[in-house]
Amino acid sequence: MSPPPWLALPAPLPGPIGWYFMAFMLLLVPWAAFRTRKRFASRDVPPRMRVMKSTLAQQALFGGLAWLTSRLEWLWVTPVAAPSREALAGAAVVVAVAVLAMRPVWRRAVALRQSRTMLLMPQGPKERAMWVLVSAAAGVSEELVWRGVLWGLLTRVTGNAITAAFVCSSFFALAHALQGWRSMLLIGVFSAIFHLMVWASGTLAAAMVAHAVYDVIAGFTYAKMARETGWDVNAEVAPAEAQPAD
Repeated sequence: MSPPPWLALPAPLPGPIGWYFMAFMLLLVPWAAFRTRKRFASRDVPPRMRVMKSTLAQQALFGGLAWLTSRLEWLWVTPVAAPSREALAGAAVVVAVAVLAMRPVWRRAVALRQSRTMLLMPQGPKERAMWVLVSAAAGVSEELVWRGVLWGLLTRVTGNAITAAFVCSSFFALAHALQGWRSMLLIGVFSAIFHLMVWASGTLAAAMVAHAVYDVIAGFTYAKMARETGWDVNAEVAPAEAQPAD
């Protein structure tokens, strides 16, 4: 089992664009996530559709920066090779385990009526379609960033792919601060598993598919749990943008 090509050592240390990218993703992104968490705790949650559109643009920006960095730093992350059947089967198992592990966390968040989780509960056909699109974008962009470019850059800095994977997984969890500490802990664990998946398959493809499918399931499950408990998640959403739960 050989490592992905962008983790090959020896390799030169990152150049200026690589250091900038690491600082941006490892410092600015987690800081912004905690700032958003704090802001949403002290005021009404903004309309989901607006947040999803913003998230889609953000994923496009991050993915574009990752692609550019990979080219300037000679990290051969793309083109993404097609996954094998074994890799896809492993991805399916990881998704299933992740969903089972996260369901109690999701149920607790719904039971506590944690307002920030309202952003993760698409309502109506338009929001569900947008959620699928955002999930697909996150699957591609976040894997390209965290399991691709950042992992490669940090491997060059530390000289060890395992150490680099640990750093990536830790900061990936911090970047999901909006979802709460329990979710962050499990996200960190499954992030490490996704690194292992990429190492074993030699490509980002299976991880991208698994990531996107998991996000779709998470949003739809959150919304279903809210309906089952009678939580009107449109209560704090601007009437013009609220979507019927149907």
